[in-house]
Amino acid sequence: MLVYSRNHAIIHPPVDRDRGIHERAEVCVHVEKETDGGIYVSGAKVAATGSALTNATFVAHHGLIPVQDRNYACVFMVPMNTPGVPLLKGAIAYIVAKVVDTHQTGDHTLFIGEVQYMQGHHGSPLLFYAGSYG
Repeated sequence: MLVYSRNHAIIHPPVDRDRGIHERAEVCVHVEKETDGGIYVSGAKVAATGSALTNATFVAHHGLIPVQDRNYACVFMVPMNTPGVPLLKGAIAYIVAKVVDTHQTGDHTLFIGEVQYMQGHHGSPLLFYAGSYG
């Protein structure tokens, strides 16, 4: 049986929340260019727990305040194996793996992966503590 799973990324990163999303273009997902072949987007979203174990990510705007700039109203799906799409932009390490086996362990599933690609960079790790990054 083949199970196709999706996750979502609909929440904006928890930075500068006192400003509208169109005022923090360096952070929030937005359209940078439109072509006949599609759209080019940039920015970040908070990915749902378990995102690395799914086939695709649903990206959309979610919020009580209406979007003021149409470039921030994009909705799309991204396959998790799309080359060059990190789970966290600016991360100091990436590991891309293919699931090769699964084992039931109580009420969880243990996924065994085969590393397809990995890369690391020097730098300080991202740490979220006491309501802020640092």
